[in-house]
Amino acid sequence: MHWIQNRTVDFYPTAILRQLHSNPWAEYLILHFQLLTGTDRLANFVQWASMVGSLVGSSAIAKELGAERCGQIIAAVACATIPMGVLQSTSTQTDYVVAFWLVCLVFFCMRLAKRPDLPSALGVGGALGLAILTKGTAYVFSLPFIAFLAMTALGRRDRKLLLFVGLACTIAFVSNAAHYARNLDLYGSPLGPGTEGAGLEYNNQRIDAAVIASNLLRNAGLHMGTSESLNHAVERSINTLHKVLGISPRDPATTWPGTSFQVQRPSMNEDNAGNPVHLVLISIALLLYACGFRRDAIVTAYVAAVVVGFLIFCIYLKWQPWHSRLHLPLFVLWAPLIGLFLSNLSRAWAGNILAVMMILSSAPNFVFSQTKPATGSASIFTLPRDDQYFSKRPDLLPVYNEAASRIKALNCADVGIMTDIEGWEYPLWVLLKDKASNPNRIKHVAVGNASQRKSSELESFEPCALFLSNREQTTTVSVAGKSYALMWSSGGIGVYIPR
Repeated sequence: MHWIQNRTVDFYPTAILRQLHSNPWAEYLILHFQLLTGTDRLANFVQWASMVGSLVGSSAIAKELGAERCGQIIAAVACATIPMGVLQSTSTQTDYVVAFWLVCLVFFCMRLAKRPDLPSALGVGGALGLAILTKGTAYVFSLPFIAFLAMTALGRRDRKLLLFVGLACTIAFVSNAAHYARNLDLYGSPLGPGTEGAGLEYNNQRIDAAVIASNLLRNAGLHMGTSESLNHAVERSINTLHKVLGISPRDPATTWPGTSFQVQRPSMNEDNAGNPVHLVLISIALLLYACGFRRDAIVTAYVAAVVVGFLIFCIYLKWQPWHSRLHLPLFVLWAPLIGLFLSNLSRAWAGNILAVMMILSSAPNFVFSQTKPATGSASIFTLPRDDQYFSKRPDLLPVYNEAASRIKALNCADVGIMTDIEGWEYPLWVLLKDKASNPNRIKHVAVGNASQRKSSELESFEPCALFLSNREQTTTVSVAGKSYALMWSSGGIGVYIPR
């Protein structure tokens, strides 16, 4: 919405810095859909289309690994039934988008390693560039596959392959150059600040064997949620192992501030759903591989790359309770291996039964999603569209509606936002677009972070109303030397007008 309003994707002053430094490719696509259609009804289509592409890609990778038709089908089923994937596929999150580009990257890496040619090199470069431009986790998950290509070229002393790897990396860099330049200009780093604010760093503050083991256990534990009794047993076991390791599962050096580890019951929310059935199937696939089943060079390289990707993830990033969302690309990349191994079980019916189990275990997520249910009073087929924006925070619906109505009554076109890094901004845009009589300009004001350097564009912006959220509600606030008085407040939201 800021890009459309500003008619540029340049950085702007905002209290929510991840609006700027987060990798923007999926949002670019949503931007185009929104401009072309004049509505946000296709915003979720980006993730859904990425899911469909990932199903095709998983099947194609399974074929490259040597799976027969049955294995390719099981791979697609395994990908389609990942609970987190089912829930995310109709959201505006970006993990399925990056999963799709990583699937494309892996497919073209395998093709390039087998037969170095320009089309495959262009595929590797394009997929790598778009994966990175979509989400920072692409650096972590793609690194082992690019390293595999480079080592293959060096091992064979294949100059042509090495040149193609260099070409692919160059394409990836150029694809991200503009975003790198904007981050470099604002933060002094092409990758952005590496933090959400003071004390909110993404990376582990120390790295040693105990930290790595702790993060491996806790990240895996996010997908172990079943019944309450089993959850307590698993959680006690993981906590006991932490005592053996001599590290706390709540260590602030390795844990996102304000969070603590626990094994949760199965969730149908795209923010924290686990994938317990698929975790078991991955364990079976690893066990079969360890027993020497289908252990050829290409399968070994693939298994190693996916495992190392997860290991790097655990080494670098602090544990967060919503990491299960970030794990989606890993589960998608495991789907071809699940298809390969299950289709080659000595008893063919066993693989088919496991495929049916995957379908049955994920089916409730299609129907009973916490934020987009297909049945009940909150069904997406009956719930008013404005109400659906508040599916995660229904308590804020009347508050936002009232705030928008009061701003409309002022006949106010320029609205300033004052919030913190957790500000929930988009519903305000939607409601004001529908309810304000004049075209709106909405901008963040009184910004106190690095993006305040971009505040020169606000010189001609004098808001006739302020919308405050997640901020202390005082009787007056001052913006650029102008005083505003509290007109109305409720539920942590306030509307201010010039004194």
